[in-house]
Amino acid sequence: MGRLGLGRIEDGILIKEYRQEAGLTQKQFSELFDPPIPIDTIKKWDSGKMKPPDWVEGLIIEKMERMNVITNKKERSRKAVGEKNMTDLEILMMDNCTKAEAEKHLKNGTVVFDGKDFENNFDGYMDEWGIEEEYRSEYEAMINEKKPVSDWGIVEHKVGTWYIMYVL
Repeated sequence: MGRLGLGRIEDGILIKEYRQEAGLTQKQFSELFDPPIPIDTIKKWDSGKMKPPDWVEGLIIEKMERMNVITNKKERSRKAVGEKNMTDLEILMMDNCTKAEAEKHLKNGTVVFDGKDFENNFDGYMDEWGIEEEYRSEYEAMINEKKPVSDWGIVEHKVGTWYIMYVL
């Protein structure tokens, strides 16, 4: 994995692929964020001259996945065994958000994690987000006791569990 000045950077190119898949120019992409991402930064990411931190890239990709859904007029959904698919919007509404609130949360970058994926990849997420070992117990308790930590939500349904990382 390369960093600025340490050789080729491949990871930043993924953001370019998502942006192009969504049919967005660098300027349009920049304006999706508040504050906007500087266009010079986007150009460096696109060319591979610079890479965003992994956690930033993860949040951008999550948002881009949602934007691709909107651009392509499809809804991103969560498979629900034996029932209809659950969308991120529906999951947020199950966490007591109104539809307007849920849409605003998703626009602001709130991320919905499939429970099994989050639990199975817990250490990877903690490492990626830079959560120190002494603070991981709060998140472990969230999983074990189903009690959300600050700025998180949990939705339990007969077809699955989802962890919601709110961006307020």
